[in-house]
Amino acid sequence: MSEQNLDRLLEVARHREGDPDLIWPAALAAIELLLWRDHAEQARELALETLAGLGEAGRLAAQTVPLTDALLTAAAQCGEDPTPILLKAADNLPADSVLGKQLHWIAGKLPGRDPREFGLDAQANLPRRPLRPREHTLTGRDLTALTPGERDGLWKACHHSGQHEIALRLLRETGDQPPRYAIATWLVGHLVRSGDLDTARSLLHHAGRLWRPSTLWDIVPYPMMVQPLQHAAVTDQLRDAVEDRIDISRVPGALP
Repeated sequence: MSEQNLDRLLEVARHREGDPDLIWPAALAAIELLLWRDHAEQARELALETLAGLGEAGRLAAQTVPLTDALLTAAAQCGEDPTPILLKAADNLPADSVLGKQLHWIAGKLPGRDPREFGLDAQANLPRRPLRPREHTLTGRDLTALTPGERDGLWKACHHSGQHEIALRLLRETGDQPPRYAIATWLVGHLVRSGDLDTARSLLHHAGRLWRPSTLWDIVPYPMMVQPLQHAAVTDQLRDAVEDRIDISRVPGALP
């Protein structure tokens, strides 16, 4: 079914005589699926092809996801400098567009950094900040005795403040799992860094169940395959479970 989904999305995305407002959402969905399946170079080529054809028209120039990831990932995997690709893509966009400005901004920040730091869900390097007094007080109590509301608030505060050690205490001492997808994937990165792959894999499965699409063309949690720390925890079982839930009927024009 996954191959059929991809074939159909590509068919719509490459039908250049069609309605642009049907073509580009299908292209973005296909890019997500290509990234999910580890076909980063094909995702980059489709992104460039789509921007070359439609970058000056419609709402495409206001979208950043998954286009920036598609332009960055293949270069990162090959150890190449993606700057020329970013600037080439930006040439097809209005200078004042959201995507055009972002591509120029990333190109200026890239030297000496992993390109994937600028992609979606690059959370493992969130700066650490002190917890607010209320949440800090909770950390001195028996975490298993906190109310569900207090635990939920502490999970969110740990994520917002980059306090992964306290989040790991919540995970291990209470048996609770993070209540939000973003919190779970952030914590997965720290578990992988610490070498606890078994817990990281279990938590990434949990994150996969929490994931919800945020746009019509959002069909898979592809950053799991793009961000290296998350990718290290992806299992075949998780990939199969995600692909079993793909629904391209949400993508305009994707179904015949």
